Amino acid sequence: MLQRLHNQKGFSFIEAILTTALMSWALWGILTVFYSASNSSLEGDYRVVASQLASEKMEEVIADKSFQGYSTITEANYPDETLADPYNGFARETDVTEVDPSDLSTPQVGSGYKRVDVRVTWGSDDSDTTIVVSTVLTDYT
Repeated sequence: MLQRLHNQKGFSFIEAILTTALMSWALWGILTVFYSASNSSLEGDYRVVASQLASEKMEEVIADKSFQGYSTITEANYPDETLADPYNGFARETDVTEVDPSDLSTPQVGSGYKRVDVRVTWGSDDSDTTIVVSTVLTDYT
């Protein structure tokens, strides 16, 4: 009877444990890659949405300049926004600064050039991500 047990073909208990451990390790690696790819894809989606939200506000500012005039483009006319559904988690702010025409960044009142920056932010407080769209509007007739 003992001879018969030694001649049986099959897996031992240790072989089964080692196979299970190896398969678990491989599955963990595959799931980690899947999780990372999903997060990267989601981040890309957020960037596209943020870019569209910034462009939308910029088009609004440009339309206001065209139809209401250069003087209406002030920061007071574009308050900061926390966007509602379906854009929960996104915030948008518009900065308007009259700038020096030689470098378009140094503030200079009365220059006839306004730099408009639309900033869209999303994410939790510890991992905020931002998209900024900028343009310069001039006072011409």
